[in-house]
Amino acid sequence: MKVKEAVNGALLLDGEVLEGAEEAFKEERYVEAFALIQALIDWRMLNLYQINEMNKGVPPLETHQVDWAEFYTHKRLVRELEKREIISPKESERFREFYDLRNMIVHRLVIYRYQPYAHNRVKREDAIRGFREGKVLVELLRERNPESSGSGEGWAMTTGGG
Repeated sequence: MKVKEAVNGALLLDGEVLEGAEEAFKEERYVEAFALIQALIDWRMLNLYQINEMNKGVPPLETHQVDWAEFYTHKRLVRELEKREIISPKESERFREFYDLRNMIVHRLVIYRYQPYAHNRVKREDAIRGFREGKVLVELLRERNPESSGSGEGWAMTTGGG
């Protein structure tokens, strides 16, 4: 997936993230594919969290100006969405399992390059299974917020920021 520079100097992904992830996966650029799909899952969880908070009356700027490093991590977002009953405990577990599988795949791909031991191998079927699950989770989150297409909604659309 290519990156372009916006008028304000910000770097932007050029195209739809899921399409970019699928293209990378088909071309066996698995690290890129899993990075993109994980980032998309995290963004969709973040967007659901923020919309939920704004629906409770929290001002949009407050929901968008929390320190990312301390709050907007995958595990924390999963926990917060489950606590707010936006996702079920079973779904929460699926998000955790995907995160662990994605980490295993990406890390072992790198490690096997330097330590080609059997326990560091990644099998194609693991990558396929993991990527398919990632796509299912993206769709699950999209269904919870169908107006959220992934192309500009959220922060920029609700507050004019960006």
